[in-house]
Amino acid sequence: MGGSAPSVEGERTAQSSAPDLMLRIDRLENQIRQLTGAIEQLQFRNQQLEGQVRRMQEEGVPRGAVQSRPQNLPAPSHAAIASRWTARYASSRLMPA
Repeated sequence: MGGSAPSVEGERTAQSSAPDLMLRIDRLENQIRQLTGAIEQLQFRNQQLEGQVRRMQEEGVPRGAVQSRPQNLPAPSHAAIASRWTARYASSRLMPA
């Protein structure tokens, strides 16, 4: 940072061919679209939960009566979460240039 010597990353990018750079840009754009979609889904879910909390406060539901998850659904295991993450994000990871 701030040094006069070019970084290894900068040299690698400068030496990349135009098709390689276009492929990398396409992958970055795809990743941005995926992340934007995830953000929008989380914002929507957050709004739903805020509305639910507001309604419960208006109804005077005691805090102890609220369940974070329905009784009939088991909590996801760490392995299940990891496999979902791997399936979703590992394939979309960017390859180094």
